[in-house]
Amino acid sequence: MMVGVLILASGYKKLEWKDIPIAIIPMVLLSVIASPLNYYFGADYMQIYSGDGVPLMNDFAAYLDSKKLRPLFTYIMLAAYMILSGAVVSIAKLIAFIKKKVGEKALPAETPTEAPEKSSEESDNA
Repeated sequence: MMVGVLILASGYKKLEWKDIPIAIIPMVLLSVIASPLNYYFGADYMQIYSGDGVPLMNDFAAYLDSKKLRPLFTYIMLAAYMILSGAVVSIAKLIAFIKKKVGEKALPAETPTEAPEKSSEESDNA
């Protein structure tokens, strides 16, 4: 995770809208592996089984489990991850837009004038 943050912070990669599916594909593929393992071992890989460590989600998962709707929690969490990946790109684009607008306002309205040329009298005296 920190490698991704470093890449974004360094400016090496700028997020684009087309990056959202690229982020979602590995998440879905890993959840296809993690979901059966969660149900078999009672674990919580990717936090899509019981929401351990996610505030309020643990209680929500327990409520759904009491109603025999545990798989619904898995789908809700996967949808939340997809929404978050879109939000990350949106926030990055918004920050880039604000930087661009602030940068445009910070530029002077006129270009700096060139240094005045020396007159022929001054060059003769030198």
